[in-house]
Amino acid sequence: MVPGILILGGLAGVIFTSLKVIFCLTMLLGIGLFLTRVLVKKSIEATSGLPGLDSFLEELKQQEHKVAQTKYLAKVGTLGEKAHAQAKALTDRYLLINKILDIKFNSGELAYSRYQNAVHAASESLSDNLKLITSTLSSIDVSSTPAEDQKQLVNQLLESNAETLRLLSDLSHSLDQINAGGSLDTSLENSMDELKRLTELAKKYSR
Repeated sequence: MVPGILILGGLAGVIFTSLKVIFCLTMLLGIGLFLTRVLVKKSIEATSGLPGLDSFLEELKQQEHKVAQTKYLAKVGTLGEKAHAQAKALTDRYLLINKILDIKFNSGELAYSRYQNAVHAASESLSDNLKLITSTLSSIDVSSTPAEDQKQLVNQLLESNAETLRLLSDLSHSLDQINAGGSLDTSLENSMDELKRLTELAKKYSR
């Protein structure tokens, strides 16, 4: 509404009054506001509804809520609490690393996509482990027989998750130390290689 009023008012002033310069500037201001609104609207439409960080982050938050319910299962001891702590840590570290990447790199840089893809893949594998942990703990709780093998599996998954979370924490710290657009040092590359190795290793549990 405001850009339209400025444009029409400026045009009328140019035609019907002697203050042509002032009303011409008013009209140009209205045109500028109109173009700005159009560009902002197109930008929002181009990015809304697309799969990406927000959708996966929302998935992690929902999973965190589901894992939290295992804390109250009678037959699982502290396993549910450990799983919930890992789910929360995963959400926090995934969000933190992506924020750091946005600060340190341009989205079009090769380094940006390499790190984001590796972190996303590791986080997905860790998330799959947490899903398996959740279902296994639920199964243990309703079982009428000892479930030592299932508890052993959960402990293995928790141990694997802990190592991946440690690497994600180390990676976020290392990324935070470099300057925007800076070169990647050896420690970062080593962290990447180890993260990829653990990601592949984690897949064997979720098959």
